[in-house]
Amino acid sequence: VSCGASHCAALDPDGALMTWGLASSGELGHGGWTPIEVDIPRRVNSMSGVKVTQIATGANHTVVVSEGGGLWTCGRGRHGQLGHGHFNDAGPLQRLEALRGMNVTRAVAGGSHTVCLTDCGSVWSWGACRYGQLGLGDDWEGRTPKNGVWIKVPCACGDRCKIVRAAAGGNHSAVLTACGAVMTTGSNSYGQLGHGDIKKRYAFTRVESLRGSRLATVDCGEDHTGAVGDSGRLYLWGRGDWGQLGSGDGRSHWSPAPVNG
Repeated sequence: VSCGASHCAALDPDGALMTWGLASSGELGHGGWTPIEVDIPRRVNSMSGVKVTQIATGANHTVVVSEGGGLWTCGRGRHGQLGHGHFNDAGPLQRLEALRGMNVTRAVAGGSHTVCLTDCGSVWSWGACRYGQLGLGDDWEGRTPKNGVWIKVPCACGDRCKIVRAAAGGNHSAVLTACGAVMTTGSNSYGQLGHGDIKKRYAFTRVESLRGSRLATVDCGEDHTGAVGDSGRLYLWGRGDWGQLGSGDGRSHWSPAPVNG
């Protein structure tokens, strides 16, 4: 199951896609341009015959990975987050032609951007990039997937380190390498990148304070980030004024801090 700003998506045991909630921009995938509210899970008929293996929801868009590595998107496209080569909304789910032939293994959706991984460990990103959340080295706002190259980071795996997990927040992104390193990019107003400052980054940069801690997973909230080590230790950083860091002090943390309790 995955939850966006005002909509949800889930898979039934047979891999059929179900969506419900508010479709202001077509994010439920049922087609049509009139905003609708669906108050019970409804099967997405446009995906009949397609076995879905993974889903992700952004603020107002939906991303689907199908068996065999296909990628499909629908919903708001104002910032190019759908990846179809335009900035239009899309009602029914549409397959990304730019990635046809690639084997996509995982996709994540941020506020207005999308990131996916392929089976060879490369990263593709597109959509809003005002804050550098695509990790492309600039503020290029993309209508189609871009990057598709190895992220280079000094680590035990060598320069061409395989990326095994990605996460997307409101305006920032994070990836995890095969050797357990976390890298972040994008907005950093609350220290959510974990680099000890509040300067945004336009390219994926390793979180140095976690060097030596082998991480097993990473995830992003709207303005905060979390990672879990292979020992089970939890680290959180970024915005904390609502207690989202679990630190008990209600403050933002610019660097990863272990959570006790």
